[in-house]
Amino acid sequence: MSHTRRLLTIASVFILSLVSPITEYGDVRDAAHETPSAVPLAGPRPAFAAPWPCNQVRDYYHHATEVSNALDFNIAGTADLGTPALASAPGRVVSARVNGGYGNEVVVDHGGGWSSRVAHLSRFSVGLGQQVARGQELGKVGSTGNSTGPHLHYEQIADGVRVRIVIDGVALPYSQATRQHTSRNCVNGPLRDGTYRIRAEIGGHDLDVFECRTNDGADVRIWYRIASSPCQRWQVTSVGGSTFKIVDGNSGKALDVAGCSTANGAVVHLWPYYGGACQQWRIEPSGTSYSVIGVGSGKSLDVAQCSPAPGADVHLWPYHGEACQRWHFDPV
Repeated sequence: MSHTRRLLTIASVFILSLVSPITEYGDVRDAAHETPSAVPLAGPRPAFAAPWPCNQVRDYYHHATEVSNALDFNIAGTADLGTPALASAPGRVVSARVNGGYGNEVVVDHGGGWSSRVAHLSRFSVGLGQQVARGQELGKVGSTGNSTGPHLHYEQIADGVRVRIVIDGVALPYSQATRQHTSRNCVNGPLRDGTYRIRAEIGGHDLDVFECRTNDGADVRIWYRIASSPCQRWQVTSVGGSTFKIVDGNSGKALDVAGCSTANGAVVHLWPYYGGACQQWRIEPSGTSYSVIGVGSGKSLDVAQCSPAPGADVHLWPYHGEACQRWHFDPV
């Protein structure tokens, strides 16, 4: 090789190392100064849940400078050794292997350019190419690879770039200080009467009454969660079996199909409760979420055009079971 070609080769390697540094965690890169709402190219962020079981509390902290957008989740000491590491969203397993500093890792492709990784596992519970549901066990927490003790290493990846983590609708802060999070990665049983925030899986926003209006026919949409809002609290009461009425806690009016229409795209709004079929909803478990089906129409409560955007309308649509027809009932 000539002296000139040798210098060009060295220079090329140096430049590539600046663009895409290769470390023992180097199959993807980190997004510099990335915020949860500023992910380029990838489709809408899936409604990621915590990658550990329902209602369990984990400490979490950030310390891995070589993986700047990862977080480590832990139960104090070694108590989480052998506990389940779960899929945080549905998808297909694209890696189940030993991978350098990650040790035993599982990577799930969620579509739309999004994937997630759990690492340092003690063993695998899934195989390459397997389809997994949200909440399905991927493996057991361990301390393989570059690890000093049992913990659950977790990443979210958009178009090959590790990004800041959002789980259960919460953008987790990054700090060396230990914080805590309670998992909402729950496989549901039959819904009970109660007061709930009703959260769309697409976008992770709440069922909301436009401008907290109380008039007959007030519009219903999805909107950012506002802790103090009285019009994001819904009284859900059984009228027999898995059939419920859903009443706005602010106005006392029921979730209703306008004109009792059975058409695709029929408007859903508020109306005084009178007990008709267009004010009754069959709410049934569907994995980690619920389907909400209008009794009068047999059609699903649906986010229009499957939009993840705050302000998207809510209407009726034939049931297809995608994320815009899956709803989470978070107790208030």
